[in-house]
Amino acid sequence: MSAEYGDAMHDDGERLPTDPDQIEPVDSDDIDPFLQDNVLRWRARRLRDNGMIPAQARALALDRRVDVHWVVESLLKRGCAPDTAFLIAS
Repeated sequence: MSAEYGDAMHDDGERLPTDPDQIEPVDSDDIDPFLQDNVLRWRARRLRDNGMIPAQARALALDRRVDVHWVVESLLKRGCAPDTAFLIAS
């Protein structure tokens, strides 16, 4: 079975849920601490590389509700001042 464009599939071919109500949250205790640290560093680095000061980048990186891709692509790369982007995202 092949996936159509936009279909999310497991490696075993099972379709992934796309409805947020069907997606179970991951308990952070179940995630490898090494992976958590790498993700946190990546999130903060993406924000810093796009103009945020380290303190703002760290604060947003630590907040799992913040979509770093959205902050970077929709705000910072479109000319939004880092301070304003921080206020919008936090």
